Amino acid sequence: MINYILIIGDRMKKGFTLIEMLGIITVLAILLLVTFPNLSKSLKQTKETKNNNFTNNLKISAEAYIELNRDNYENLDIPGTEISFSVQDLYDANLLKGQYENVNSQDKIKVIVGTDGILRYFFNGSQIGIETQESDDNLSREIALIKENLNQSIPDGIYYYNSEGNLEDNTNFIYLTRNWNKPNGNILVHNHQFISGCIQMNDKNYDYYKGELTELNYPCSTIRGENLVVNGDLSFKDNTNFSNFTYVAEEGTNGYLTKTVNSMTVTTTDQFIPIDANKYYEIGFTAKANDPDSTYYIGLVPYNENKEQTIPNYVMYINNTLTTLARDLNNGDEYVYLTNMTNWKTNSTESQGYYKGFIFWNYKDSTGYAYPELTYSKNYWKNLYENENIDKENNRIKLNSKWDKGYIPTGTKLSQSSEGSAWLYTIRSNEKLTENYETYSAVIGSINTSYNRSSTKFDPGTKYIKFTIRQNSNGTPNTIDFKDIYIREITQ
Repeated sequence: MINYILIIGDRMKKGFTLIEMLGIITVLAILLLVTFPNLSKSLKQTKETKNNNFTNNLKISAEAYIELNRDNYENLDIPGTEISFSVQDLYDANLLKGQYENVNSQDKIKVIVGTDGILRYFFNGSQIGIETQESDDNLSREIALIKENLNQSIPDGIYYYNSEGNLEDNTNFIYLTRNWNKPNGNILVHNHQFISGCIQMNDKNYDYYKGELTELNYPCSTIRGENLVVNGDLSFKDNTNFSNFTYVAEEGTNGYLTKTVNSMTVTTTDQFIPIDANKYYEIGFTAKANDPDSTYYIGLVPYNENKEQTIPNYVMYINNTLTTLARDLNNGDEYVYLTNMTNWKTNSTESQGYYKGFIFWNYKDSTGYAYPELTYSKNYWKNLYENENIDKENNRIKLNSKWDKGYIPTGTKLSQSSEGSAWLYTIRSNEKLTENYETYSAVIGSINTSYNRSSTKFDPGTKYIKFTIRQNSNGTPNTIDFKDIYIREITQ
């Protein structure tokens, strides 16, 4: 081929014959046939790579967007749930960078919860996301040091350090936030950047957050390393997870949170903490108050599988009143007929309307689980009748108004209703706090099986909890300062 080209160059000086021109055209055609497919293939590969990088970044950004707005998408644990948001929403949240060809900022990302509970992301009708993506080299000096010591590349995701000192991906982890629940620590990598983590490296322990690497004087496996409360140690140095409190910076520490109220106020953290109600947990914090005469209620708020608060009416009842319907109960009925009313309470006062009702033990939760009698039921109604209308002789109760709650068949189990405290005040219950910082703690665990609520046991049906503080219970304006909040699983 080279010799032929040299010949062509020589003949250009002397002119070409018709046969020679045809030969040149043939050679050029062959060259085009050889090079064009390769060029086309290269352009196609470049376009595909660019498209894959974009859709992968889009998925990563969408995952972060959902986690940042998790409270707005409470049904993402239910298979079949669908949600959508726009590309512009990702830009507005500062989660997506750069401009992309043929992408409209109003285009929608659709998220569908599969039957396996896994969230799948779709854009322009196609599922998006690359399972692994190598991190780029645009890392800070501290991150480059970590990467060098690990001697491995870091894809996006949340990783745990195992006992061998290697990173271990957990694809089922539900929070894109710091959570120190592994003995060797963990880290979050997002958009190819380390975000945070507690890391054991070269026999030393490091805390990484927002570009700063700080050596710790305790291992990642200490009490702090097991804390289920996001930002419980305030190492974020802001009020993340405590948006209802004010963060105060303090020299030489991670600062503290504060809340001043002039009337009775109940304040909770933002995070729904998933727990196993059969297990035990220690709860604690360090606090002080400006008014030594004020009393406080401090503990937990329980929630069910849909992150709805579990109120006492769903789990409390009058002891030994378990019975069954003797007749079908239909809309329009004036009487409720029972098989036994021997222990039915008939001396409730006007203010005790919660005793004048029923709790039917026929409840199924959103997952289809049917709770047994004397455990948990949302099929509860109060203020239905008066004491004088409880007819124990004929085992019937006359209702204040005709029944309108729907059909309930004969044989359905029920009890007389009851009520109690709305929260589980495990740490403080109408008790004072000192004017100097003091640490308070308590233990809660296992499922309560009593007809009364317990502040040291979980309600049946509890799937999530939140830390809560009730102030100004005795009507005195006051301020509480607190820090080092933790909830951790323990062995009992």
